[in-house]
Amino acid sequence: MNEEGVIDSVVRHQEHYPDAIEHATKEGDSVFFQTYNQTLLKVQAVTDYILRFRYATEGYFEKDFSYGISKDFEGSFIDFSLEEKQDCYEITTKVLRCCVKKRNAKVVIFDRETGQELNRDEKGFHWENHPNYGGNIVMMSK
Repeated sequence: MNEEGVIDSVVRHQEHYPDAIEHATKEGDSVFFQTYNQTLLKVQAVTDYILRFRYATEGYFEKDFSYGISKDFEGSFIDFSLEEKQDCYEITTKVLRCCVKKRNAKVVIFDRETGQELNRDEKGFHWENHPNYGGNIVMMSK
């Protein structure tokens, strides 16, 4: 309540994060991860140099769309491996090694040859429910 006795109508936004990974499945050029809170992550090996990440917060993926990859781009399917390690799932192409952490689905990407870290999630993928817009505000922090 403010000093005039009126209840403040400030909406408190709460950030949500993926839970621990429940299971991982390799299908074609992609690996699908599902967390215990139904967050989905799809990691697609577009080429040896390009991994594409899609997230879904409601347990299913919306119609496919990307600002980062042209709809006319034709990737070259490559061979990649998926290996379950103690603390992560490791996706490896000829050029990249991607570690998806089991406890929170955060991602770290390395150069396969040198082991140099190329990219790391800070907060990683997260979202806020936004009732005024009728959906979620999704965020990524690297």
